[in-house]
Amino acid sequence: MSAEKIPTMPFRWDGEALVPMNPRAADYHYTIGQLYRITVEDERSAASHRHYFALVNAAWENLPYPLDQQYMSATALRKHALIVTGHRDEVTTVCRNRPEASRLAEFIAPIDEYALVVCSGRLVTRYTAKSQDIPSMGKEAFQKSKSDVLEYLAGLIGVELETLLKQREPRRVAA
Repeated sequence: MSAEKIPTMPFRWDGEALVPMNPRAADYHYTIGQLYRITVEDERSAASHRHYFALVNAAWENLPYPLDQQYMSATALRKHALIVTGHRDEVTTVCRNRPEASRLAEFIAPIDEYALVVCSGRLVTRYTAKSQDIPSMGKEAFQKSKSDVLEYLAGLIGVELETLLKQREPRRVAA
């Protein structure tokens, strides 16, 4: 098998074997006779996930001036919050001199509009938010990032965390 990452797939225990819910995908990604280790992960709550994104949106809609000019979308705000609360990936490059570092920072900044690029002397560090999608972040990691981000956002808009948490998930309009 190649170094390709096998996507998360649901299986059902039938009393004797784990049976894939999508046999075609399992046939594609698994090799007959190969040994695989499984890890059981608790499912993330879809309602909690939706509520989190609704709260991020509510925080974004309530940003005070001039922060409302700095974050042009709720996604930009969420990704910045992930970065500053430590839920990030980072790459640091050491350049030969300060002008080279400055040029590198200017070059890589537009690659990802949500990345934070910091130039400090000869060092250029590019921070990107960790993905919060289900395959990338399990239940515990998501809950930790969610808590950290919401606490940060509550402080940013000047309210207690409990006040932000009381925001209701938007109601769905029947189509």
